Amino acid sequence: RFDKSDGLGRETLEGVLDIGDYGGDQLNKIILLCRQKKFDEAFETFKTIYRSYKINPSAWNQIGTCYLLKGDKRKAMLFYNKAIDLDPKFAPPVNNLGVLHQRDGKDQKALAAYASAIELNKFALTPRFNLFQLYLRYSMYSEAESLLLGLHEKSPNDRNVLASLGYAYLLKGDFI
Repeated sequence: RFDKSDGLGRETLEGVLDIGDYGGDQLNKIILLCRQKKFDEAFETFKTIYRSYKINPSAWNQIGTCYLLKGDKRKAMLFYNKAIDLDPKFAPPVNNLGVLHQRDGKDQKALAAYASAIELNKFALTPRFNLFQLYLRYSMYSEAESLLLGLHEKSPNDRNVLASLGYAYLLKGDFI
C-alpha cells in the first residue's frame, strides 16, 4: 500500500494505486486506468471531460503519461509539449520529457530537462530524483549524494530516497 509520507510517491504514479485512491478526481482516474493498462477506458474518460480540461496543462501531462505507459513515446512527447505550450512554467511535463530523452539514451537532453524542471519548481522532488539517477549512472557520486541528501531532508521517510541513498553509498564505497 502507498505510504502517504513518501514525498516522491505523492508526485509520481505511485500516488494513485487503486480505484479507491483517485478521490473522484477525473485526472487521477485517468492515470489510474492507464496504470492498469485500460488505455481505451482512460482515453474515453478524457473525452468526457475534455471541455472542462482543454486548457489545463495537468490534463495534457496525464494523457502524455498514459501514452508513455502504453509505449507510444511519440504521442507522449506531443502531449507533454502541449502541456508546456499551455503553461511553460509547469514543471511535470518538462521532467517527463527528460524521462523520454533518458529512455532514448539522450542523457544530455534528459539532464537539461531535469535541471529545467528543478528551476521551474524548486520544491519538486521527482526531477531531483531523476537527476540523481542520471548522476549515479555516470559515477558522479558527490553530485548524486548531494541531491539525495536534499531529498532526504524534504522527505525523510521516503523508501525510494532511503534505498537510493544506501545504494549511492554502496557504489561510492562508503559502507559506514
